[in-house]
Amino acid sequence: MRGFLYGLPGIALLAYLASEIIDGTERLLLIVPAFLLFLYVYQVAIYAAYRYRLSRTRWRGIRGRLSGSAWGYGWRVGLMGIANLATLGLLSPLADRIALTYLMNNVWIGNTRGTFSGSAKNLIGIHLLSWLLFVPTIGISRFWYVAEVQKFQYNNFSVGSLRFRWTQTGPSCAIFLFVNYLIMTVTLGFGRVFVTLRNARIYAENLKIVGDIETAAAQLSQSTEELSKSGETLAEIVDVDVSFF
Repeated sequence: MRGFLYGLPGIALLAYLASEIIDGTERLLLIVPAFLLFLYVYQVAIYAAYRYRLSRTRWRGIRGRLSGSAWGYGWRVGLMGIANLATLGLLSPLADRIALTYLMNNVWIGNTRGTFSGSAKNLIGIHLLSWLLFVPTIGISRFWYVAEVQKFQYNNFSVGSLRFRWTQTGPSCAIFLFVNYLIMTVTLGFGRVFVTLRNARIYAENLKIVGDIETAAAQLSQSTEELSKSGETLAEIVDVDVSFF
C-alpha cells in the first residue's frame, strides 16, 4: 500500500508541521530531518525485502531475482515522496509510476528480465476523483486509488512473451484492502497472519499469466545469481511486509 506513505501519514505530517510553525518552536529542526531519514530507510527496506522474497520465489523451478540498488530506489522514491508531500499528494501518480518502473524493470525470472510499460496518465483520473471524495468518505476513497495502482503494476508488466493480468475489479480490490487495514488496526498488528493468508489467496485467484506458457518456460534458464542473504531483518525492523506474486 505504497500510496498511504504519501497519503494519510503525509497529511498528518503536514498538519503537525503547520502546528509547529504556528507555535514557533524549534523542534522542526529535528522532526523534518528525522522524518526524511525514516522515509528513505523505509523505502530501502521495501526494496531489500522485495529482493529477499523474490530470490526465494520459484516458477516451474526457475528462481526469481531482483537487480538494481535498494539505495538508488530509496533516493528515487524518497525524493518523489518529498515532492508529493509538498504538492499535497498531487504527484502521487508520477511518484507511483517512478517507483514501479524502477522496481519492475529490475525483476528477473531466471535469465529473463521483466519489462514495465505503465504511464502515470493512466492513474490521474482515479487519483483526482479519490482525492475529491477524500473528505466525504473520511479517506476511504484512497483505497480505490491504491487498488488501481495494484492493477496498474501487473497489467503493464511482462516477462519475455508472457504478460501479467490482475483480474480483480477496482471496487472489490479497494474493499479487500480496506478490510486488511481494519484487521491490522483493530488487532493492533496481531492480525498480520490473517492478512498474509488473505493476500496469498487473493493473489492466487486474481493474478493471471497470459501467453504461451509452455514455450516461454522452455526458453527460461536458471539464474546464476546467489540467493540474497539480507533484506528480511531490515524489513522487520521498520515493519515492512511485501510480496510480488
